[in-house]
Amino acid sequence: MNIQHPGRMSDLDEKIAAAAQRAKLEVVTQELLAAQTSLTAIFDGIGNGEQVPLTYPDGRVVLITRAKPRTEKEV
Repeated sequence: MNIQHPGRMSDLDEKIAAAAQRAKLEVVTQELLAAQTSLTAIFDGIGNGEQVPLTYPDGRVVLITRAKPRTEKEV
């Protein structure tokens, strides 16, 4: 039977810290991709003249649309 040395606790701590960093990076990357997808959908919808619903965490929905061009009097 061959039993290997368990190593130092600091080695285990380093492995745990590295795994936590990888997990954080993965979560942040997924959130960034989701935000990028949402922004693209907003810009594309408005560019196509559509109303785009923005849904807030509390359930409120705000519709956004393309703004009308301003006249000289409105500026």
